Amino acid sequence: MVAFTLCTRCSPIPDVRASLVNYYPGFCCMEADGFVVVSRKKRAKARKLQTLNPIDCKQEIEEVDIEGSIRKIVRTKEDIHISDSLQLYLKSLKEVVLDFGEQRVVNIISFGLGHVSACRIARNQLAVLLLIKDALDSPPTEVYDPVFSKADKHVLKEFGLNVSEENEEGKRRITCPTLFYMPHCGKALYNNLLWANWTLSSLANCIIIGNSFATTVQNVPKNVMEQRYWYIDKAVAHCCEVPMESLVSQNDVFNDTSMHVFPSHLLPHSENEIWRHLFEPKYEGEELEIITEQKIASHTEH
Repeated sequence: MVAFTLCTRCSPIPDVRASLVNYYPGFCCMEADGFVVVSRKKRAKARKLQTLNPIDCKQEIEEVDIEGSIRKIVRTKEDIHISDSLQLYLKSLKEVVLDFGEQRVVNIISFGLGHVSACRIARNQLAVLLLIKDALDSPPTEVYDPVFSKADKHVLKEFGLNVSEENEEGKRRITCPTLFYMPHCGKALYNNLLWANWTLSSLANCIIIGNSFATTVQNVPKNVMEQRYWYIDKAVAHCCEVPMESLVSQNDVFNDTSMHVFPSHLLPHSENEIWRHLFEPKYEGEELEIITEQKIASHTEH
């Protein structure tokens, strides 16, 4: 069963449940029937969103068997491909994509995959990315992570992916239907991506696979969300989430991960005040969950 998660704190429509069923007829709704209404008043007690740190995958790149890594990824992809959970998820994704009309998904962009040549979690996430790419008729797919090693880049290119060398810190602007694949990235990266696409037309063209916005809003204090992660805080009321935790057997691969889509009927009208907030996010003085260009430059100098 595919379950939607939707924050209704400032939902622009009175009956979100009925609207979602009408908008995506192939999806089920939970509560008793699968619909999860997220309330900000009940914060999860001890549940913390996972963001992967490069030190979680400590294997030295010099020790990586590239051919062996490629075989493991192929095997992982084959194992996941036959699962019922994946087939259901891909069906859900395709139904969302149908809303884009003839354009479909034009590009896939992935941030933060990690050491795909040496890390089990990263291999699993890469395998699912490749399966999504196949299911969407192989649109051009670009990947970037500042921690990519030479071995990682070699592996990624073997699978036909375009490896970017530019650290945009998630601030990629789009003008056509695009799927962003970024499981277990830091809050700042999602916030930056939303800022870069904070227009009615751009958000409607976004599919974001990453840490659940709804869970983030539940777990992080309201004042912190409003001050540091304003765009996530506001976007959660205007998107639908399809959880993807059950795609693989290991709980640490896609825990708290959802597909976020922004149906046009959930987005505020073009004259709404929300679109006038265009301040670029700043994170000085706090511990970041992303590697900024400034951090890379500082590390290079030393």
